[in-house]
Amino acid sequence: MAEIYMTDECYEIDAESQCNYLLEEAVKLDGTNSEALMQMANFRICQNNQEDAFNYLEKCRKNWTDATSYNDRIQTSKLYLELAKYQTSSDILKDLISEDNTNAETWFLLAISLKSVDVDGAMKALEKTEKIFNAAGGPPSEYIIGQIQDLKIQLKELTVKDVSNEMDVEQK
Repeated sequence: MAEIYMTDECYEIDAESQCNYLLEEAVKLDGTNSEALMQMANFRICQNNQEDAFNYLEKCRKNWTDATSYNDRIQTSKLYLELAKYQTSSDILKDLISEDNTNAETWFLLAISLKSVDVDGAMKALEKTEKIFNAAGGPPSEYIIGQIQDLKIQLKELTVKDVSNEMDVEQK
């Protein structure tokens, strides 16, 4: 119900307060429910309350069990990305890849999460994304193709910056 207030009914006058109420009730009913905690984190991100969002994500992650779905863990890694918690996101994604290394979305998200900390690792993850898509007959949409190309450009620019920074250091 809270998700409806964050999407379809977001322009209603009391949408934010209704969403907040529903999510707080869900967390009160079961403070270990990963889905409720993840939705609350997402809501806090929408409110630009990064600290609370992070705290809810941490609670969510601590309550994961063997039954926590692959998709819920991907969604959690995306929320960590939104909070610029790249290492945490990449740790989750690497665990997911160890379970299933054929999921292109997971590899693509790993490339994004590594972009700021390990350009070479990000490039390898992006190459793996493309291999998986190519084996399946190509990416599912032009949008995905564009996203891959944009990330490639960003990674190449970062590689060029790294090389020029190394040259500057060597010259000094």
